[in-house]
Amino acid sequence: MRAKQLVETFHERFARGDADAIYEDADSDFQQKVPVERHRRYIAMAAESYGTPGPCDRSVTSVKWDMSGRRIMIQCFAVFSRGAVEEDIVWRKQEGQYRLHTYKVDWIEHRI
Repeated sequence: MRAKQLVETFHERFARGDADAIYEDADSDFQQKVPVERHRRYIAMAAESYGTPGPCDRSVTSVKWDMSGRRIMIQCFAVFSRGAVEEDIVWRKQEGQYRLHTYKVDWIEHRI
């Protein structure tokens, strides 16, 4: 399944601390809205806070088509080395490839 491969590739790069590879594969909207230094700081902060990503324990996947193209949206519940997190990841198909469009991570244990 394509969505699983996208998450696995993202997590492999995250685990290596390869924020630049994640950024280079992001779509043009992401790159225009998020300066590379801000992206690097976010990935570093997430790695410091949550640790190394594990596989998605369970996820919710949806596909959406709109004027900007096809999107795969994943809500992934994963166990990182420092605890459980919820990731919201969106990839947009651009130039024939799925590219990161948005990424958000939230530490489940810190919710009230």
